[in-house]
Amino acid sequence: MVQGKVRTKVQVPGSGRKNKQRTSHQKKYNQPKKGARYIAPKKARQIQAAKLKKNITKAITARNEMDIISKASSSEPKQLAVVATTSSGDGTAKTQKGKK
Repeated sequence: MVQGKVRTKVQVPGSGRKNKQRTSHQKKYNQPKKGARYIAPKKARQIQAAKLKKNITKAITARNEMDIISKASSSEPKQLAVVATTSSGDGTAKTQKGKK
């Protein structure tokens, strides 16, 4: 049996809470973020050039896909069915059927 006052650990008010918040905050930002980074340019000309580059890339990709679809549909005996997702956000998919 204890014969006197039981000693307890003394906590300084406020200091423990701040330390916990600081460590949890540090753990959160300790690791690098996932995904691509985009840093916005400060000049209007650079913004315009980026838009042009994006549109050109989109056009080239669409053209390449059409070429591949036409080559695949002409070489296969069965009809080619290509499933492409739309970017409209409703989650439905459109199907295109190759000719020949």
